[in-house]
Amino acid sequence: MTCSHINSGPAAVELRQIHKSFSLGLLNTKKKRILNGVSLCVEPGQLVGLSGPSGSGKTTIGNIALGLSRADSGRVLWNGRELNYLPRKEKKRLRPRFQKIFQDPALSFAPFQTLEKSFRDVLRFLFLDKMQAEKRLSMLMQEMKLEQNILKRPPGKVSGGEIQRLALIRCILAEPFFLVADEPTSRLDPLVQAQVARQIQTMAAEKGMGVLFISHDFSLLKVLCHKVLRLENTSLIPAWQTE
Repeated sequence: MTCSHINSGPAAVELRQIHKSFSLGLLNTKKKRILNGVSLCVEPGQLVGLSGPSGSGKTTIGNIALGLSRADSGRVLWNGRELNYLPRKEKKRLRPRFQKIFQDPALSFAPFQTLEKSFRDVLRFLFLDKMQAEKRLSMLMQEMKLEQNILKRPPGKVSGGEIQRLALIRCILAEPFFLVADEPTSRLDPLVQAQVARQIQTMAAEKGMGVLFISHDFSLLKVLCHKVLRLENTSLIPAWQTE
């Protein structure tokens, strides 16, 4: 499976012939093959859906694409450049531009401090200009229809829909090239699911961000994504694509 290159530039992320196995236990020398020659391409502004049974390796694909997990063999390309051969300084510079939204969005924030403090730490890392940073956060809060005073609370004191939108803001602050959304709506009620999914779709279109959207909800993926792939028996197969 190769990139179609809808856009003139390189893919946001491309996986080529990825193989990955996991040990069956500390005292067991046997390994279980999870991914067998998997190739995947996500272009800027494109949403690619990923479905498949629980435990099939969907999260592993996302983590390999983000450089959070290493493949046994194969190639990972960020914006056309092979991740394994990027100089350390360049990899460190690019790292914030490759983001992930978790199934439990509260994991994105320190549990015992206010959301404001968590965001302040993120902004300090990403921006040199404090005024620019605060202006950008305020703008994103308005876009997500969130009140500023919600930042005075710890993550456990906001609703599931609110914390998921805040986790999305945390990612968007880094102006990512690529986002892995790993079951980001599975714990939300249907109305909030639709709102968060549409926000991710809008952000991708407006900011040219490539998105790998992982979900068991095939109907949601068909509505949201440009194409949907299914991970089954260690391989990726096309499941659906827009005309």
